[in-house]
Amino acid sequence: MQKILNSIPKRGNVVIIGYPATGKTFLLDSLTSKVKASIYHTDDYIKYGFVEALYVLMEEISKDKTPLKIIEGVLGYRLIRKGIELHTFHADLVIICEASVPTRTARIALRNKLVQATLSMDKGLNKVWEDCKAVGGVGKVIKWKN
Repeated sequence: MQKILNSIPKRGNVVIIGYPATGKTFLLDSLTSKVKASIYHTDDYIKYGFVEALYVLMEEISKDKTPLKIIEGVLGYRLIRKGIELHTFHADLVIICEASVPTRTARIALRNKLVQATLSMDKGLNKVWEDCKAVGGVGKVIKWKN
């Protein structure tokens, strides 16, 4: 945790990503008491639909004048990619949360979600992340195992 805290910039965008049930929200909750920042939970934008959620999130971030913003959730993958494509958003720090499949499976089941359907998101998220890395423009990347 200290390595992550030491890596968080005073200004800029921190994006916490990871597959479903890897501890993204847990990590964010652990950071919020230690860091002053605007917080965006991307799950809050699901209500806008798959496509529109990204644009609503991007618009809100662009209007936010807070020096440090922390964005958490699987929509963060698409935010990074679209920000690179449009030159409108830069992730200064990307924190990738990781957890084993058995751990994730247990967490997903506790949430009464469909395990296989949730785990199947991994492939699509990998594709988006590979797209981001291929074009460049991603800041520092840290992996956090939960």
